[in-house]
Amino acid sequence: LLVFALLAAPAASAELALSTTFAGGSIPFAGSVDVALDTVVDCASVLSTLGGTVTVSADGLPDWLTATSSPVEVDATDCAADPTGDVVIPIVLNLTAAASAPGLVPVELLLAASYEGTVGDAQSAELTLAPVLVAYRPGHTMTPAGNQTFQVEGATPFSFDMQIEISANARTMVMFEDKTVSNPDALLQGIKAKIYDVPKGETKETRKITFTPPAGAWDQVLVTFRTYSHCLDGTDCGSQLERTVTWTFVNQTPQGSPSGSSDSSVKGAPALPLLGLVAAMLAVALVLRRRGAFP
Repeated sequence: LLVFALLAAPAASAELALSTTFAGGSIPFAGSVDVALDTVVDCASVLSTLGGTVTVSADGLPDWLTATSSPVEVDATDCAADPTGDVVIPIVLNLTAAASAPGLVPVELLLAASYEGTVGDAQSAELTLAPVLVAYRPGHTMTPAGNQTFQVEGATPFSFDMQIEISANARTMVMFEDKTVSNPDALLQGIKAKIYDVPKGETKETRKITFTPPAGAWDQVLVTFRTYSHCLDGTDCGSQLERTVTWTFVNQTPQGSPSGSSDSSVKGAPALPLLGLVAAMLAVALVLRRRGAFP
């Protein structure tokens, strides 16, 4: 049957074809995706070359992306039943992103397929793959992190450094929203939203936070806010790492007397009304004695 097919096969003329149903999409960060490809070899070529090998490679790869596939053998017997037909050879191309890959950056790849016959000339085909990109990897840290208590000295403004570090793989915005301060006369400055251009190396920031205590006597002030981050360049940019944080500012100065007053002056104040009362009682007693109310 194979000999008959070889005799019946027309002269090789058709070109190798490469196709896919892959429509593009994302690769998991530090992960991979398989692209299913079909290579079509005409049986005239397969029979005239006594079979061969099909391989697929990719050009235009950035340094953070690798593309690998395994060669597939094509046997001449695959064309014994239909010498004038085609052989469809499935090949899987694996695309793997490095951990350092930038997120949400579309990459267009040029795929090249080749058929190398056991004897005779080779054939080739090209296909431009739909753009692929690495999925967004969320990540940011804030120091101090979470709920905190700060000791404040009276009416003196209190400041500290807050560090923000971005571990996301694309442009990221860190949000601070819904800030509430339990005492309307107190003020907290320094927490505000900001965009970090990760591709340009903007991944760290130290910002100054300042708490201004209320005037007069106070014990503690609670500041609550909601914080989260999100990407800016993709379609899946919802809130990431969202949490509500409460900072408690405690007054270390003992409460009681106003600033500058002494204990003696404060304790002596209640004696003044008592002296007046005693004087009034003595005056009444003197009047009554003059009228004969007392012997």
